[in-house]
Amino acid sequence: MIKINKMDMLIFGIIILLGILTYVLTHSKTLSIIPFIMGIFYLLESNESK
Repeated sequence: MIKINKMDMLIFGIIILLGILTYVLTHSKTLSIIPFIMGIFYLLESNESK
């Protein structure tokens, strides 16, 4: 079970919102996937460093 603190959730939420905004503005699925991938990598990195 991975531990997720409030700060990680906040940043992850912002990244997801960025992904949705990117999709709405560009209508490009490939561009909107990038923030999601970055968010997942961020969560993995922050969990490994603890």
